[in-house]
Amino acid sequence: MSDSGHDQWGPGTGSSADYGYGEPTAPRYSSSPFTSAPHTTSPFGEVAPGAAGAPAPYAATPPPYGAVTAPYGAAPVPHDPYAGGYPDPRYVRRTNGLATVSLILSLAGLVTYGLTSVVGVILGHIARSQIKHSGEAGAGLALGGLISGYCIIGLMGVLMVVSVLISFATGSS
Repeated sequence: MSDSGHDQWGPGTGSSADYGYGEPTAPRYSSSPFTSAPHTTSPFGEVAPGAAGAPAPYAATPPPYGAVTAPYGAAPVPHDPYAGGYPDPRYVRRTNGLATVSLILSLAGLVTYGLTSVVGVILGHIARSQIKHSGEAGAGLALGGLISGYCIIGLMGVLMVVSVLISFATGSS
């Protein structure tokens, strides 16, 4: 046991010194000749990780930072150090085309008085259904097409009602 409030296997005090950062709070073992040697086994009979004859805590070294690792069961992917930040096309999800068209047609409804927004809303619902089943990217585009399409259709409907009311008000006087 050490004077820092924890032993080799316990939870520690919670300070950064427990994990090797900062100043150590106390020596791990006393240097007095009257104390026993440091324990190399736990109370449960297990060999401590740092003791002689103990297995290494990690059998294999982890891959270096930034190395591309293949999914489980696949052949390893060689790392090209000159590739830069470009994504590997084998692991990039395709964006659903209907989601993109949905957003474009919904926003075009501002110019076409909401006519293309109706088509954009329909394509947005179809795109969201396809994305759920296929796992493609573009869920945000489809949702943006739906929200903007419904908002533009509602705005155009309110503008039509207001224009009809104004025409009746001015035509009846």
